[in-house]
This record gives sequence, structure tokens and C-alpha cells, in this order.
Amino acid sequence: MIEKIYRDKSAKPPSVFALNKKTYKNGSIDSIPLSYHSNPIKILGRIKQIPVAETFWRKLIESIRRENCILVLGPQVSFDPNDPDCLPLTVLLARRLADHEALNAANNLTNRNDLAHVAQLLKQQPQIDHIDLEVEAKDFYDGYQTVTTDFHRNLAALPFTLCINAAPDDLFSNALAKEGKMPEKEFYNFKRPRSFEAYIPDTHQPYVFHLYGHCDDMESLVLTEDDLLEFLVNIIKGSPELPVLNETWSWQGVLM
Repeated sequence: MIEKIYRDKSAKPPSVFALNKKTYKNGSIDSIPLSYHSNPIKILGRIKQIPVAETFWRKLIESIRRENCILVLGPQVSFDPNDPDCLPLTVLLARRLADHEALNAANNLTNRNDLAHVAQLLKQQPQIDHIDLEVEAKDFYDGYQTVTTDFHRNLAALPFTLCINAAPDDLFSNALAKEGKMPEKEFYNFKRPRSFEAYIPDTHQPYVFHLYGHCDDMESLVLTEDDLLEFLVNIIKGSPELPVLNETWSWQGVLM
């Protein structure tokens, strides 16, 4: 997860608004009241929270209003809008791979919902290689190319300029497009360097960076346990490098 992302050293760090099912495990709410400024914004949808002080929300709201808040989306908030259980897409993909005929005789499949675990076991089968996994993942995510959810649309209505997305799908980018915005999408490939053009995001043209790869480039996807380890090592080494976002935004450390 991201430890810090901030502007130059002379500026105060922006808030980081991280959304992941793990973060708000207990209880549920339909909206976060944003009544502390002249234009209230409501974040509606199926979200859950842990108890926090009201001052936290006030600070967060003000940071969003000032366009000084980075949105970090975890993979668990990407879900099929037609799924009543709102299971993460990574869980659905894991179950799809777990049903592969190559794993019919596997006796060490302990968690059908863990994508890295299932993908690792599948890759270890003699008739399966990594490209087979990539093709399976590509076929799966192709089914969500034009899909979004009300949850993502409500987030897209807020004035974020930068989103770090830990999911390889386009649910949030599609939501931004439906809100009349023009997102600039980029992704990290942990296996080889990529060139990144300088980009200055704003609320109409936000920057969406897929940290764990994107489904448009199968090779970039972090699927197996081996992939995850290689990804972490390469992030720490800075090889391949993460992009320079623009003249003012920069990365400062990644907490694995």
C-alpha cells in the first residue's frame, strides 16, 4: 500500500483517501455527511466504516474540496454491479481459475478466494504456464471493459486529480468518463521499463495510475505469489521505475 505520496517538500502533504473493504469492516453507512462547506458533496453507495472522529471527516472533506487529496482504490472495491454480494473481482477471478480442470486433482488448494494462491498453484501444473494465466485474466476482465458501478460514479463526481488504483480494471475510469471527465490512464509493469509522458492532472482530466498493472497489458498483471514477490522487490529497487507524475507530485516511499 502507499505510505506517502506528496508534493514538494515545502508543501504540506495531501490527504490520502484509501478505500478498501478491509479498511471499513464493521458497520455500514449510506452516505458521509459533507456539510462543512458551501457545496455539500455526498459519497453514496455500499461502503462500510470503522468509527472515526468527526474531525477526520472534516479534514478529509476540506482536502477534497481543495483538490489536495489522493484517492487510493484497493482491489476489493472493484466488484460486479450485478453481484448481490459485491464480491471483489479478484475473488471472482480466483474462483474461475480454481475451477480449471488442471486443478481437479489438487489437494493443496486451501483458499479458492485468494487469487495469488490459486494462480500460483495453477502455474505449477505441468500443462500451464504464465501466459495461460494472463490469457485467463484478460478474458475475465474483458467482460468488464465498459462496466462501472454507482459506487465508482459517486467517487468520480468528487474533485480528485490523482487516483492510485490497485485494481487492473477500468471501473473507476469508466465512471469518470460517464461524469464527463477525460481520465489519463497509466500503469506500472513490474517486468520491464515503460516510458511515461509528463502529465499535469486536474479535476476534469484526472490521472489514474494502475500500480499493479492493467488488463490491457497482460504481462503487467500481478497474478501469482511469485509475481507479488517480484513486484515488491522491483518497487523497492526502483527498477523498473515508477513515473514522475509531474513537476509537483512525487512518490516518497512505498510501504509493502
